[in-house]
Amino acid sequence: MSHWFEVLNNTQGINPMNMKNLFFNIFAITCCGGMLIASPAVENSENERSPIGENALPKEEANALLTERFSQDSSLIESDENVKDALSAGPTYANLMASSSLLKEAPMSDSAALTSLALPATGLTTSGHPGVFKLATNISGNKVYLEDGSRWKIHSADLYYMTNWYTTANSFFPDNFVIALNTDVGSHLSYRYCIVNQQTQVAVRAEINLAPLKSLRRYIYSYAWLTDNYGHLYVQLCLNDGSVWNMLSSDFPFTGVWNVNDTVIIGSNNGLANSIAPNLLININSNNFGAGLCIQLP
Repeated sequence: MSHWFEVLNNTQGINPMNMKNLFFNIFAITCCGGMLIASPAVENSENERSPIGENALPKEEANALLTERFSQDSSLIESDENVKDALSAGPTYANLMASSSLLKEAPMSDSAALTSLALPATGLTTSGHPGVFKLATNISGNKVYLEDGSRWKIHSADLYYMTNWYTTANSFFPDNFVIALNTDVGSHLSYRYCIVNQQTQVAVRAEINLAPLKSLRRYIYSYAWLTDNYGHLYVQLCLNDGSVWNMLSSDFPFTGVWNVNDTVIIGSNNGLANSIAPNLLININSNNFGAGLCIQLP
């Protein structure tokens, strides 16, 4: 008892958030037989994260581009051999060298990355990059915290579906989550994404409102504008994990404003041209996204 009194007595002057986490961890140790489970996410200072939307387009322009994107005919893009050739083009010399220096070894063959994988029972697809799968560290009210430190606001009408979700804070066997697009026309401008639980096969509408921690994030390491056979611009980029990506040319209005060192989150493309561009890269700094294909795995 004297030990606990000493611990509590030494907490004088500590801010309320630290006190809250201390009591949570003491409770976890006491009630879980010594198992220390993850405490609620602490919202660290802004300089530890990239500002959301610091390079974003004006809201009216961004919404117009999103509305136009939703109206495009996916089948026309997917049947365009020129678009498919551009997506499957190999890394530029600069991106190949960047990838090699990051991986410290010979890159994998392209065929390994070009494989399209079906995600269990959800209808989503992804290239073989493991970063598409995520764990949640905590759920608090209408907020979901992911393992990279990002925080997502959930649509109030969807909160019921999260009652049986398992996070690293409440289970030894937490659920796997994938970020995809919200395809509901009525709400996609306010909640552009959805978080899909791979175990319950249920998605909830979400919008990111706290960026990943810089220490845990993925970011653009090298970046280039390329042209396809018809002169259409598209983006090829290398992330800091060594993966190389070709982005859909029709998404150039979004990806063309990206920059080196921008924070990105990897998701699954359940929208435009998803059969040939199975992944989604969400850019935090520009607060937008683009569909693409991983042509070089980390």
